[in-house]
Amino acid sequence: MTKHRLPDAEAGIITARRNPGVATESRQAMADTHPMDRQAIHDDYERARPTFHRRLDAASEADLARPTHGTRWTNQQLLWHMLFGYMTVRALRVLVRVFGRLPRGASKVFARLLNAATVPFDWVNYAGPCGAVKVYGRRRMGAAFDRVTADLHLLLVRGCTGPCGPCRDSSDEGPYSGGCPGE
Repeated sequence: MTKHRLPDAEAGIITARRNPGVATESRQAMADTHPMDRQAIHDDYERARPTFHRRLDAASEADLARPTHGTRWTNQQLLWHMLFGYMTVRALRVLVRVFGRLPRGASKVFARLLNAATVPFDWVNYAGPCGAVKVYGRRRMGAAFDRVTADLHLLLVRGCTGPCGPCRDSSDEGPYSGGCPGE
């Protein structure tokens, strides 16, 4: 079976890559890093949004139904998986904040639990997009990507913690200073 790329695939979103060494940094190495550059993160969201829409809008139904390079998904399933990654970042901020306050041992136990769940996670990670594209069509995926990136902008501006605590008010009256999605 011939595998096809979506139009405008030069940025490589159609090729899946794994980086198994990402989670190997020590807690000390992560503590020594510079504070996060919020503007760089905003800029990245603003680059991702039009890129996602360009790929989604340029693809025909046949393009979306074709298999990707490097995965068992179709192009549409891979695009949904990318959207879901942004949804996951938004949802997991609470977990990150909680584990950041717990003793180091709690994080190690949780990491062992996650490692033990790798096989079922991989299956769910594969099967999720297969079913999701039946519910999320092209238009709904685009609108969801816009909502999620807008929420992430807001969370970054306001320092929102959602269920872990109240959102802090921001004196910034920039484009993302509307209501807080975590309240």
